[in-house]
Amino acid sequence: MESERLLYREVSVKRVPHIRSLHRALVNSPRRSSLVNIFRAIDNGFFDSVLPLLKEILLAFTQLEHLELTLNLPSQFPEGIDTILAQCTFELKSFASHAFYNKNVLTFLERQSRLETLRTTGYPPPDWSIPSDTLPRLKYVEAYSQFFVHAIRAPHAITHLDLSLFYGDPMEFGKILRVVRHQLISLKYNLHFGPHPPVWLLTDNIMNGVSMPNLRYLEIKDDGMRNPGNLEYTDDNLAHMERPNTALDTLVWSARFMSQHNFGPPTPQSRLAFVRSRAKQLLEIYGVLRRFFYVERIVGDRQHTQETCVVLFKLGSDGRFMEETTEVNGLPVWSDI
Repeated sequence: MESERLLYREVSVKRVPHIRSLHRALVNSPRRSSLVNIFRAIDNGFFDSVLPLLKEILLAFTQLEHLELTLNLPSQFPEGIDTILAQCTFELKSFASHAFYNKNVLTFLERQSRLETLRTTGYPPPDWSIPSDTLPRLKYVEAYSQFFVHAIRAPHAITHLDLSLFYGDPMEFGKILRVVRHQLISLKYNLHFGPHPPVWLLTDNIMNGVSMPNLRYLEIKDDGMRNPGNLEYTDDNLAHMERPNTALDTLVWSARFMSQHNFGPPTPQSRLAFVRSRAKQLLEIYGVLRRFFYVERIVGDRQHTQETCVVLFKLGSDGRFMEETTEVNGLPVWSDI
């Protein structure tokens, strides 16, 4: 029936009763397994009691194309999910999970010749790497830098990269870019806690570092909750912008600040004025760049982050510097470029 096909096309399980109910439905009518195209299992902390049922559910899928596993698994579990994945017969287009350590997952990935999107929050990195002759269609990757350095040694078909650096070695960033630099179109770089260079220096290094002739989109999301002293800048940072090594069209800088601080420009207005002058210089010197988005996020007393300012800077057709306030939902998305 058409209604049943629509009902089972996309399935999400987030609680133990969801898994029991789905398992019972598939046992009662095995053909329903072939209707599931998208499956998400998001553990609320109690999935260990129904893990055998989840394994049977995964093994039953035959036409699955999109799989997301967010599981809180014990470090030692006999015949765990990774072993089951190695036995599954479906061919995915997208796979998201943090269970990337066991070599059984590598066995599973090596068979996914149709995989286009790979997303992992796995940390620390695995002790294996994906062979260069596998995953020929892999285009979108979202991962910590340590995972990429250890597991991805070949460019595959990667054109879009969402990369996070968390207490890592900034030198890893250069290693990653050298792998994909000739084909990279979109780059999102997430800075978490730990020592990082000022955003202006980082931007300059990306634009004028290794040649990335196809790079059109760059987003730097600064989640380090650093004080606005991070805005430190000198004109020397723009010394080589006239001959950049990218075709960058859009630059997004999303900065997160503490609501209470004692350093740097003290108000959103003064921070915006600081960014405005730097954006004007970037747009005027770097002729290919058309849009500069500045997003300011404030962390309040309860560690709640809120976007308080989204501004687009650009040059008009007559070369006049323009500024307009926009909405968060108007921001470009790295994977849509």
